[in-house]
Amino acid sequence: MHETVLQTVAVTAALATGALMLGRWLRMPTLLFFMLLGLVAGPSVLGIIHPESLGNLLLPFIELAVAIIIFEAALALPFRTWKHAPTAIRRILAFTLPLTGLGAFLAARYIAGFSIQTAALFGSLIVVTGPTVIGPLLKSLSLAPRIESLLRWESIWADCIGVVASGVVLEFVLAPRASGFTIPLLFIGKAAVGLSIGAAGGLLLGKILLPAASRTGDQGLPGIVALSSAVGLFFLSNTIISNSGVLSVAVAGLVTSLFPCRELDNVRHFKDQITTLVVAFLFVLLSAQIDTDRILHGSWPLVAVALTIAFIVRPAAVFIGLRGTGMGWRDKLYIGLVGPRGIISAGVASYFAIVLADRGVGVQDMHLLVFITIFVTGAAATILGKPLASVLGVAGRGASMGIVIAGGGQLAIAIARATGDAVRTLVVDRNPIKVTDAIEAGIDGREGDILSDAFLEELIDEGYRRIVIMTPNSALNALVAHKAARHFGADRTFLVSSAGTGQSLEDTIPRIRTIRLGTTIKLAEAGIESGDIGIEWIETAEAPAKFDEKTVPFAWQMPRDKGVHLAAPGGRASRSLCVVQKRSGDMQ
Repeated sequence: MHETVLQTVAVTAALATGALMLGRWLRMPTLLFFMLLGLVAGPSVLGIIHPESLGNLLLPFIELAVAIIIFEAALALPFRTWKHAPTAIRRILAFTLPLTGLGAFLAARYIAGFSIQTAALFGSLIVVTGPTVIGPLLKSLSLAPRIESLLRWESIWADCIGVVASGVVLEFVLAPRASGFTIPLLFIGKAAVGLSIGAAGGLLLGKILLPAASRTGDQGLPGIVALSSAVGLFFLSNTIISNSGVLSVAVAGLVTSLFPCRELDNVRHFKDQITTLVVAFLFVLLSAQIDTDRILHGSWPLVAVALTIAFIVRPAAVFIGLRGTGMGWRDKLYIGLVGPRGIISAGVASYFAIVLADRGVGVQDMHLLVFITIFVTGAAATILGKPLASVLGVAGRGASMGIVIAGGGQLAIAIARATGDAVRTLVVDRNPIKVTDAIEAGIDGREGDILSDAFLEELIDEGYRRIVIMTPNSALNALVAHKAARHFGADRTFLVSSAGTGQSLEDTIPRIRTIRLGTTIKLAEAGIESGDIGIEWIETAEAPAKFDEKTVPFAWQMPRDKGVHLAAPGGRASRSLCVVQKRSGDMQ
């Protein structure tokens, strides 16, 4: 028995890691790889993974995994993204979720023939999308900020609502004679406890525990404190009232993220690694529970339900829920068709399958249906995500992607001012004075560590997909360029350098883009302040004769193009943004 448990854990971990590497290599969401490897390795095919060997350990592992996943997602959620679509976010949670649950209930009841109890359980837990599938999907695409924000917020808070609602339904399945009037009371009670425990825990963690851990000088300690606190809050909330823990850790993560703690980056990085491993491990393990014979024989009604949810119920619920939000039909159709279900649905379904195994509720069919729905919606999102965004015109085109200027100063302010009307531009610097100068000049500015992985990921989550590196420190620029290329992509990383420099980085970072000024950044800063150098748009008809060491192209626009392209102009440029030396003199 001991050897079987060890084999299950070891093989699951190995397959999970392999699926992660395969997904990264192919630049695809890893959801489908987890499920396929789990199915093949499970008892019904190869028999090298035996989830049942874990016995009573499986339930608490699922619960702890859910707590870690939701806390990490809430901690990493950029609160600023709420402003991109506040009304739509509220309406998708208030209207689209219950409509999706109702549609899923009806489909399970009348297509698959589920009992009312089983169909209600299915409808309550299948409403969730999940940050573990939406996050990788959004990283592989470039969507309009309003769509990204909506999908990201839905993925976290829909999970909380779905888990709490499914917990209420579970209690009525276990005690069917309970009064119907207690349903809203139970939901309100679970929500109130979760919100209260989460808010108090987030305040304690962000204001006292993390700062205290930071003062020890041990960079790994804040991550450990945060992880153990999330698990403790989850347990405490669930002890007070069942199924409230997931909401408490979500609120705690969000509240903690609002505190200015310099160790939060280390916490996010630490928890991101833990979460990635936990999600991969759990998905492979739970997928191994599925009996492939049941999929191949007699599962067509279940497949029909999954297809109905993916292509009828979800899109219809989105269109109804988002009425009056200002989002166009193309946005709604994309959001409706791209709604993959993830590990929270799988975990809760497996939890129900274990708890209700001996109660004759027909939960095994529901368990299988959840995984089929996860596979169908995940496949649809993976296959349709990118081409559908292009066809519907909701993809963020290269010229319209937000720009981060890493390095404040007058040159950065002048460039941001010139590009700001055509594309979102943000000036970032660790020096608060330079950030204040940008804000006072009417430019979006933010203080932050441009060498922080979490900070760069936060900027990407907010829709900034290109970065221009132009600090006066060439060594720092090289470090930022290496790190930014991993997050933004080398072809979206632009290094500003003086003439004759930057070649070594081009050799070590393939496809990185270099913008050579013809002078140093420090001299350009001084020239901007003295008036010797200016930032000007030059029409194409005048540009070819003007480009030289004193008129250096920085960006360009195409005819009728609302965005901005960076680096040297292409053949179809209508005008170019240039750094122009206005007065004669040696600026080298």
